[in-house]
Amino acid sequence: MLIYSYDVSQNGLLFEKQTSAFNLQRAIALYGKDLIQHWQNRLYPYPEALAVAMVQKHLKFRPFDGQHILTKRLEIPMLYENNCAITRWLLNMLFALNRVYHPGFKWTRYFVAEMNIKPPEFFARLERVFQSDAASGTPELRRLVEETFDLVEQCLPQVDLKQQRETFNRLYPKWELPVDR
Repeated sequence: MLIYSYDVSQNGLLFEKQTSAFNLQRAIALYGKDLIQHWQNRLYPYPEALAVAMVQKHLKFRPFDGQHILTKRLEIPMLYENNCAITRWLLNMLFALNRVYHPGFKWTRYFVAEMNIKPPEFFARLERVFQSDAASGTPELRRLVEETFDLVEQCLPQVDLKQQRETFNRLYPKWELPVDR
């Protein structure tokens, strides 16, 4: 079972087992109330080991300097594809930090509003990342990642972020192109 194996498996973007757990926690029994209540009770509390596994699985951040390079070049499709991936990793970690079984990526505005642990004004800032120009959105996304890293260190100190922060902050070499051709 999910709560004993700390299962973080996915099928595409869907965490099927966690989504089932999320839905079961919020189920209103029309029949078999005792059985539903039994399973709901087994889902509490959200296991700390599952939170750690979810966070560790989604520490996939590459050097953010690549986002700055894409922004300068106005490589909009790649920039926004990366922004979407980074956003999903942030949400996955925030669900774990808040000890919420992952419900999927629909209605995230409402689920984020219920979260106690998140960067200030998380969803409004996330909207600005996608709705503003690339030059404004990129630094905002970087701040959201850094603030989420800080929250991971506060809430799950057993998760070592040293290597991830080094990778995230690494700069790509700048190549000087010859002016004369």
